[in-house]
Amino acid sequence: MGKSLKTWSLIKIRGREMAGEKITEDEIEDFITRHKLAVIDFSAKWCPPCKFLDRVIEEILPKYKQKDVGFAEIDVDENKKIARELGITSIPSIFFFKDGQMCVFADDNGHQHDRVVSALNKKQLTSLLDLLLEEDK
Repeated sequence: MGKSLKTWSLIKIRGREMAGEKITEDEIEDFITRHKLAVIDFSAKWCPPCKFLDRVIEEILPKYKQKDVGFAEIDVDENKKIARELGITSIPSIFFFKDGQMCVFADDNGHQHDRVVSALNKKQLTSLLDLLLEEDK
């Protein structure tokens, strides 16, 4: 990722338990519409950074579940079609959907991103979630 998340800002929203629910590509749309903010982590069982992110999500899950934030995990090895369609070439890749719409971010260099490709630590992930939830105020 390369940039500190605290310098990132949400610039627009584009249309179109365990650490998180295990879902398949057929269940994505339903999952996204069931939550105010949906976080979908594309990962794999063999991926050490993905396992780190699972532990982070597990730790913050109770706090954010109360705020209608849903966390889901999609195994890229078992769901190759959607991984290919989204152009996922590195994992973990995390997508955020607010009110059913994909979130797009800009870093401090003005580059736009529709996903975060990193095993975020607790501070990074909570900062990003708080930013997305703050947009409602």
